[in-house]
Amino acid sequence: MLPPDFNSMKIISECPVCKKKHFPADIKFVEEKDEGHLLHVRCKSCQGKVLIYVMMSDQGANIFGILTDLDSDEVSDVIVRGSISADDVLDFHQSIKNNNFIKEIIK
Repeated sequence: MLPPDFNSMKIISECPVCKKKHFPADIKFVEEKDEGHLLHVRCKSCQGKVLIYVMMSDQGANIFGILTDLDSDEVSDVIVRGSISADDVLDFHQSIKNNNFIKEIIK
């Protein structure tokens, strides 16, 4: 479990977008699982956003980050929606191929 003062922790030392050192950030929990925690970090200087996955182990913390344009509530929506299946991709391809793409979007 992460400490209660996680919002004041320096998870990354430099904003990956504006390169500001020790940047001020808004940090929100997105999801908590046994394996780790998914955090949404927004730089207050440039509004750049990063998803960070923190896994705690006996050896310490493993941290993985990825730039995103999603807000924290949008990340939650994507998680709830679930993974994209191969059938989803094939259906999408077929709708483009049949020129039904616009009709599918406005349904």
